[in-house]
Amino acid sequence: MSHGTLFLLNAGLLALTGRWLAHFRRRDALGLGLVVGLLALVRFTEAWNVLVPALWGLTSLAALRSRGQQLWQHKGQVALAAGVAGALLLGQLLYWHHYGGAWHIDTYPDEHFDFAHPHLREGLFSIRKGWLTYSPLMGLALLGIGALRGPARAALPVLLALLPLVLWVTYSWWDWGYGGSFGARPLISLYPLLSLPLAALLERAFRRRWTGVLLGVLLVLGVALNQLQTWQYYRGILHCCDMTAAWYQERFLWLDWPPAPPKP
Repeated sequence: MSHGTLFLLNAGLLALTGRWLAHFRRRDALGLGLVVGLLALVRFTEAWNVLVPALWGLTSLAALRSRGQQLWQHKGQVALAAGVAGALLLGQLLYWHHYGGAWHIDTYPDEHFDFAHPHLREGLFSIRKGWLTYSPLMGLALLGIGALRGPARAALPVLLALLPLVLWVTYSWWDWGYGGSFGARPLISLYPLLSLPLAALLERAFRRRWTGVLLGVLLVLGVALNQLQTWQYYRGILHCCDMTAAWYQERFLWLDWPPAPPKP
């Protein structure tokens, strides 16, 4: 599975974006091109992450004008990053052509997207594979988008553009449950970006005692639920593909499969 690799690359992309926009060093531009190119190689739709350096920090018209001037001033570095990413993608095309005889090979034949009918409700909330059903702490990360302040607010335009796009494309795939897996595995690559609003919500909540206690309780419960359900998936208590509300309710606190018989 590519999800761990994509998580690492997206975390690296955030670090490189901040460093490049702060100092405009050639080595950071090179790193950005390398990471974006690798993201697109691992899963082509991850090319949308070019929006991270493109939109980072554009929270006002003044910031937009300043960014345009900066990019023009450092246009050589922009070209370097684009060239590195393009070279990596060209390598993939050459590989396909050399070994497969075609410039593009469909690695998912007879599978498709249906962008007119995305399964957003099922993908987010269903018992079968709902993202927020099995990873409820990500709901706190979504709430934290409104709490972004200070330097972390630079992520706001990226989140507002990227999050709807990723959810729409992800849940437009014909098999929106993505086969045998726990929860929504294709969204793991979003977690480095979503860690910022989650941290913003935590920082804001812990300014007051009662909100800090409340959020702390929610965090403990969320982690406990996630660990329980991860164990249940490992033991086969949660079905990999076709969970139903009846099964979920019946097996909610089971720790083994089949459950141990009651003691006489």
